[in-house]
Amino acid sequence: MKILNILSNKFVLIVLSFVFLIYFTVTMIGQSKTIDANKAVLDHYNESLAQQQAVEQEINEEESLVGTDEYVESIARDTLGLCKTNEKIFVDTKE
Repeated sequence: MKILNILSNKFVLIVLSFVFLIYFTVTMIGQSKTIDANKAVLDHYNESLAQQQAVEQEINEEESLVGTDEYVESIARDTLGLCKTNEKIFVDTKE
């Protein structure tokens, strides 16, 4: 009887250990998938952040040019179609 109790206790311990091992493995696999998905989202956000920082830098550079003679001239030429006095203008007639 005493031997039977010892064997049943060992069997219960082995079964509980096996169940815990299976639970641990399944949990780790699920967490690994979640971590991979979160890394992909983080990479996407980092890429978006880099793009926004590049846009911000362009805006800051353009803002520093506003008011300079070169900026005023480029706006006059490109947007308004103006030219300097006595400037020669060539028109492409092939199109």
